[in-house]
Amino acid sequence: MTLVDRLESLRASAKDYIGKVAAKLKQKGIEVKTEVREAKTGNAAEEVIRLADEINADVVAMSTHGESSFSRWVLGSVAEKVLQGGNTPLLLVRASGASVK
Repeated sequence: MTLVDRLESLRASAKDYIGKVAAKLKQKGIEVKTEVREAKTGNAAEEVIRLADEINADVVAMSTHGESSFSRWVLGSVAEKVLQGGNTPLLLVRASGASVK
């Protein structure tokens, strides 16, 4: 599988997952707008913040894996960066199966 094929597969999986989550929220009467983007700068947090500002989002909802402080320091945390650098309220949801550290 080429890199382009892999990226297309990941994009399709992301759209499918986000679509299913959005459908569940819409059934509960929640207005939802979804978008799958690639971080052109390589920085996912900056892309999330940029999109939220562009569309004047009411809230950004993200899942988190509950990484330890050390892991977050070594690897960085998109959620942490969006929380610290964003202008939009952030709702963090622990991913199912995520450990509590």
